[in-house]
Amino acid sequence: MTNLRALHACVYLLRTRRPRAAGGRRRVLVEGVNIIKRHQRARSQNQVSQIVEREAPIHVSNVMLIDPNTDQPTRVTFRRRENGTLVRVGKRSGEDIE
Repeated sequence: MTNLRALHACVYLLRTRRPRAAGGRRRVLVEGVNIIKRHQRARSQNQVSQIVEREAPIHVSNVMLIDPNTDQPTRVTFRRRENGTLVRVGKRSGEDIE
């Protein structure tokens, strides 16, 4: 499973319903969303058993990019510049998203 961390992009959660945990691809990790608790057993005498909270991946269809120009959730399309590089473009504002 490929996990993509949303570091430089702000995302908007579309649904609050928890998606199924069964396999699949195209999932992202969003900080503070879909927190799960894992019970970790001690592996040696020196360690302590504990409950660890961490983020679980959610499907990309449940998040949208926040357009920095309008601060609203927007769909994203791609456009090729004159020099041949691809750039993301917000559908709502029509401007480039860096």
